[in-house]
Amino acid sequence: MANEFLNPVLSLTNSLAHNQIFTESLRLTLELAQKTPEFNASDALALLKADLWLWAKTYISHIDFSSTDVPKCMYYGDLTLSEAYFLVLLAFLGFDVIYFNPCGQTLLESIDQDNMSQLIILGQPTPLMVSFDERISKGVVIDKVTTYAKQAMNELSDNLYGDCGIYRPWQFAHGTTSPVVMDAVIEDTLTYWEEPATLRPGFKTAGDVVYTPVFFNKISGVYKDRTVYYELVQKLKDAPLIVFMENLNFCSTDFSSFSYAQSRAINYHNVGSSSSSFNKHDLMSLKPCLNPDGIINVEKLRAHALYNKWSSLRIETINFLIGKLNEFMSMRHTNLFNFPFGETEQLTLIATSFNMNPKILALIDRFDFTTQIPKLVLYLNGTMPCDNKIALLLGFLHTCGLDIVIFSPNGTSNVNAMISPRFISDIKLDEMINDFSIKSPPKKGFFNRLFNK
Repeated sequence: MANEFLNPVLSLTNSLAHNQIFTESLRLTLELAQKTPEFNASDALALLKADLWLWAKTYISHIDFSSTDVPKCMYYGDLTLSEAYFLVLLAFLGFDVIYFNPCGQTLLESIDQDNMSQLIILGQPTPLMVSFDERISKGVVIDKVTTYAKQAMNELSDNLYGDCGIYRPWQFAHGTTSPVVMDAVIEDTLTYWEEPATLRPGFKTAGDVVYTPVFFNKISGVYKDRTVYYELVQKLKDAPLIVFMENLNFCSTDFSSFSYAQSRAINYHNVGSSSSSFNKHDLMSLKPCLNPDGIINVEKLRAHALYNKWSSLRIETINFLIGKLNEFMSMRHTNLFNFPFGETEQLTLIATSFNMNPKILALIDRFDFTTQIPKLVLYLNGTMPCDNKIALLLGFLHTCGLDIVIFSPNGTSNVNAMISPRFISDIKLDEMINDFSIKSPPKKGFFNRLFNK
């Protein structure tokens, strides 16, 4: 019956060949439509042919089919049955056809008996159809479709990077870490220091959590053979993704710009500076950022001036850090410390995490949880005791998954007086020496070079 409407060849363009292709495509479309009850009768099929011919003359007669570019059609909104068959006609003609329907209409799928189309579901259907212009004006633009190649790549990725121990870069960018303490001796530290997380004993993943084996060591004293000690320090310093600090005391703004020493409230007018600090009055301005249950109110925290300190970080890093802070707020890690963890300590931890050295923040921002582990190495040559705020920050960095090694030539009980021995390994070397500054190892003499490796 469909052939009755298609003799002679319809004249859509100036090209006979193109007209023949169009006529054949229209015939195939009408034959498909004729199988449905709506267009089984000849008069209904004639009306459909008239609609398709009119839309073809209106929308595609001007298209240059001789071009190597594939013509494209994008349709947004609900379809009538006749309009659905027009999209089928375009597909027969070789068009790329994309049909967007936020309400989830499946009319096109119901008539596609040859499975020419691919259904892609981007989310839950909406109950109300909003015009395309209005949707764009609100910033809600549908701009992503998944091609067959992309789907194949996703399937390959799921199979390849499953539970077989192979991980793609940034696979856990939206995940988090759970540190696994490596209670090890110096030899173990040297063996695994530059190994990625996946090659360390105790590594595993579960869901979006990466269980990261890390070092949290305090190395007290020095070796009798000073050259061996220098080589140990240098070996740890030479690792990638490291921040090394020496000759600092724990009140130094090199480590954290947090301070109670201000004589007046600064009110964060200098938050753009890496050396800004604040006092107790400023500290209490963070109190509204805690909900009654102790968990951080993220919206209020983002509105706080200190939040600007994190403005250069990846959004995934910021979410990761806020998640880690909330782990402390929920009292999950308070057994790290040898002192009570109350509201003052909560606010202090939030403040110091925003004011930590920018180099340390940059380390965390580059942290891909399954690869190289960021490292903080401190060389402490003084006797300044460790206060709560620094212990809180070290504990926070440990739970983030950083390697932390603290050299203390005099063995002063500073950090390990504040951190529980269940988490920090106190490794003692041969001698405790005061005022032992790090320096280049002495040159070996001829006989030393001859008989020593």
